[in-house]
Amino acid sequence: MTNDSEKKDARISLLTIRLKWFIAAFIVFALEIGTYAYFLMPYEIAKGKPAMETTQAIFAHMANFLTVAFGSVVLIFGGIDIMMILRDYFRAEREKRIQREADAARAQGIAQGRTEGRTEGTVDMYQQWAAWNTRRLDAEAKGQPFTELPPPPPQ
Repeated sequence: MTNDSEKKDARISLLTIRLKWFIAAFIVFALEIGTYAYFLMPYEIAKGKPAMETTQAIFAHMANFLTVAFGSVVLIFGGIDIMMILRDYFRAEREKRIQREADAARAQGIAQGRTEGRTEGTVDMYQQWAAWNTRRLDAEAKGQPFTELPPPPPQ
């Protein structure tokens, strides 16, 4: 035998809604369907069509309305949870997008920095070679021995 506290906390697996909330949601769903049927039946009967066509029309309308009634019950009883789930999902997607853009910008900056570094390194290397060659040519023009080693090649 179960005690009362276990019955109070009885849950169903659907979105972990308490059983009493599920019963309340089912009652609201049944009231919506009943109200719609209450207004629909006289409307269809007043059209004066044969009984079979009237019955088919009523069932067709009711089938369409079932999804609306179910959706409204879900929004009434689980709307906040759904909104929170959607908010968390969109926030996570936004953070992923921001991270992807930051990674792309970082990679572009690194590539640009490498390109600029190579360019500056090449310019510096040519300036060192030009300065060394100028000193060598000046020493040759003066007839002095030139023993300075050339600049090292780039790494």
